[in-house]
Amino acid sequence: MTLTKRETIYKTVDQFFAYSSRYSGSFDLQDTFKYPRMCALASVNLTGGNNTNQGGVQYYRGQNAKYYWIGKQTNASTALHQMDRGSTWMFQNGTDATNLLGKFDRYDRGGTVHIQTNSEAAVGKRRTIIRGCSNFNELLELYLYVEVLTNTYPDFPKEIETSWTLSVNQEFQYKLPTPVDKEGNDEPVVYITTMKNQPYPPFLSYHNYS
Repeated sequence: MTLTKRETIYKTVDQFFAYSSRYSGSFDLQDTFKYPRMCALASVNLTGGNNTNQGGVQYYRGQNAKYYWIGKQTNASTALHQMDRGSTWMFQNGTDATNLLGKFDRYDRGGTVHIQTNSEAAVGKRRTIIRGCSNFNELLELYLYVEVLTNTYPDFPKEIETSWTLSVNQEFQYKLPTPVDKEGNDEPVVYITTMKNQPYPPFLSYHNYS
């Protein structure tokens, strides 16, 4: 008996049975040991494409929601629509993914994963599963990587000056350095306003020349 690389061995008592795993390769090699789920009617691997190096969705922590449209970006619509008894978005260990990563709306544009989080704990690559059952109690699963990237706030590249000594009638102008976004995913905008109960002194003004 010769086994291909997509086949596995299942052992019961002293007998070995070879079966082909449709689910092998959905995640990294070390993750496939938790698969296949042999009672599943169908599964779809959503981890490829979407302009990422390793597949799935990349999202910068704290940004506006990013949408992964299953009905438009994948061929998983059929499996998703068969989940007549509802569906759950979860991590590979079975815990709910919505509390940390966002939400899943099955009826939005053919099924949409809304990814939005401010949590530092979400940073990293997460393996998620959309799991549901048909009216015939058939299990269906969709596999998706969600990678939350570190996102620091834009800042000035050097310390700005905050104190000057001037003579009477002397005019002085100070140009703020251009703020920089370390990750390059945000466009910095400088907003200056007065402190609470502390208005600008009459000799101070600010002009935006950028």
